[in-house]
Amino acid sequence: MRILVVYYSRTGTTARVAEQVARRLDADLECIGDRTPRDGWRGWLRCAYEAMRARTGPVSSSGRDPSRYDLVVIGTPIWGGVLATPVRSWIARHHEVLDDLGMFCTCGASDGERAIAELTRLAGTPPRAALVLRHDQLRRGVPVEALDVFAAALAPPPPPPARPAWTARPDAQPRA
Repeated sequence: MRILVVYYSRTGTTARVAEQVARRLDADLECIGDRTPRDGWRGWLRCAYEAMRARTGPVSSSGRDPSRYDLVVIGTPIWGGVLATPVRSWIARHHEVLDDLGMFCTCGASDGERAIAELTRLAGTPPRAALVLRHDQLRRGVPVEALDVFAAALAPPPPPPARPAWTARPDAQPRA
């Protein structure tokens, strides 16, 4: 199963989570590049303004085609209670090919569930699994247990155990 973890991170918090999710799933990792300057307090204000107005903007990526993956995991920070603008822009560009999804977000308060609902609506498909991590949880490091549960929900099921060759036909009997 081919898996892509795609994320945007302004401060590095969402990037740390994305890296650990990708490692657990043996997935390819792609950072959504933002062409809009977001440094300093003006950048922070721009983030909140654009997010609350549900804006999209120009983004770049490494060129990985999400249609070539069986599962795409999307990671986003929450700005002003909603998705980050670069993630909204990326989904607008690729939503037609997002058939099987996982989602995670990092947030300062309890707006994560609302953002997951928005992400689901924009992508047009419900996630296989979703994870909301608040900054108070992340201050102590990325919560390993939560990531393990999330990754297990996203991972493909193990293959069935191999059957002995003599059980391939219903009338076959083991040889003594």
